[in-house]
Amino acid sequence: MDKNDFIKKRINFISLIWTIFIVELTIIFSIFYFLLTPKQLVQSKNMTDISILYIAYLVAIVAIPAVSKIYSIFKNKATKKTDLVEKLTLYQTSFTLKAIIFEFSAILLLVAFYLNEIYSPLYLFAAIIIAFFFNKPSVSNFKKDFDVKDENAIEPIEDEKITSNTKY
Repeated sequence: MDKNDFIKKRINFISLIWTIFIVELTIIFSIFYFLLTPKQLVQSKNMTDISILYIAYLVAIVAIPAVSKIYSIFKNKATKKTDLVEKLTLYQTSFTLKAIIFEFSAILLLVAFYLNEIYSPLYLFAAIIIAFFFNKPSVSNFKKDFDVKDENAIEPIEDEKITSNTKY
């Protein structure tokens, strides 16, 4: 297997994980929203529920800039590496950390929505999902962000061609 095939397969795997996270969050959101929709707009049960609400807000607000910072740290580490496999491993690790942070904050917001029976956590949930959509892994992002040069023997490829070249 040459390096180009290795990269395609690894990025496809990372994209599959991204898709699974999106589907999982969509299913969890559907369950929380359609089955557990609050009957009233504002009705807090106790101080613990309110505390969870504020913690969820804090985590969600901190999550998006934290993900950007973590990603830039991994990008800086990758510029010091010359091995393509090491760069790809750093890319996969950075994506995994981003996904974990987004997942945690999104699920915490859904729990706050359920416990407090108010809709405001869903607005931040939507922001987290949108941010997660903008962080979809791709070969072009990997090449651009992790300083993959021509000497690493990666032929220019389109992200869409990775899946469309499959023979049935």
